[in-house]
Amino acid sequence: TEMATEETIRIGVLADIQTRSVGSYEHDAVDRVLDADPDVIIIAGDVFQGGEREFDVEVDGFAELMSRLSAPHGVYAVEGNIDRVAWLAEMTEGTEVQVLVDDIVELDIRGQVVRIGGSRDDWSSDESTDMIDELARSDPGDLAILVSHRPDAVMGLPADSTVDVTISGHTHGGQVVVPFVGPLITFSDVPRSVARGGLHDVSGNLIYQSTGVGLERAGAPQVRFLNRPSIGILGVGPGRAEHEQRAPVIAAEHAREGRVGRRQPADGRSVDAASSLDHPDDLRTDGIGVPDSARRIECAAVRSGSRHLGPDTGIGERA
Repeated sequence: TEMATEETIRIGVLADIQTRSVGSYEHDAVDRVLDADPDVIIIAGDVFQGGEREFDVEVDGFAELMSRLSAPHGVYAVEGNIDRVAWLAEMTEGTEVQVLVDDIVELDIRGQVVRIGGSRDDWSSDESTDMIDELARSDPGDLAILVSHRPDAVMGLPADSTVDVTISGHTHGGQVVVPFVGPLITFSDVPRSVARGGLHDVSGNLIYQSTGVGLERAGAPQVRFLNRPSIGILGVGPGRAEHEQRAPVIAAEHAREGRVGRRQPADGRSVDAASSLDHPDDLRTDGIGVPDSARRIECAAVRSGSRHLGPDTGIGERA
């Protein structure tokens, strides 16, 4: 991947690990995040799905997995809808992982102030909205990141807010995608194109929507169709993004260049999008906002599953 430069801040994203026990698959997802050398790692909720007895049996495996996560500027997790904060605290005790429950942490990454606000699962609660309001009052020169398990939090932001990007999970990309229709069930009110995954614009606010690592373990079919799981890498840097992207590809696949689709909304802003969800040769246009600004956000979601890896790359910008 050629996303990184000396000025780029790299953010690794894990969401919806969502398993009853930890095995080689979950460790492989962690390996892929660590291999990207991120400055910060975000866990966007839903780590363990199961009952109390199962958790008591499996907690050591989850603790070992969490203990492997390390980044120069920290690892931050939020509560998902299947998580219990007490269980998150137990599995992350003694690790670098800090669980954020309506908290904001402020970092200095190579001279750039980065503020990360982590919401509880109920992002519309009074405590969460107070935190989000405070994050939205960040200095325009700061990088403000909202982490909410549910993507709906982005719709609670003022249009064109000073929050640079929201990072979310929960939808699993719909898990099952119908050709020409998209995901049928997302358990979210965001547009299906957003819930499907990737980097998008919602009323002038960028959101990175992860498709997640795992599967729904309750009543839903434990299957994915036209929707591979992923880990995400976000690159944030100064300057306008060029209207080309390099698609990051893992292992023996070759990096390819593709020109992103461009649309011109009524407000005059350019909107560029590139998304290759299923195969490096297949590019489709998604809505990725590119306001006139001095900050660039790039997105690379490394797809796994079936050992066939394809890129999901987008470029967006924020003020």
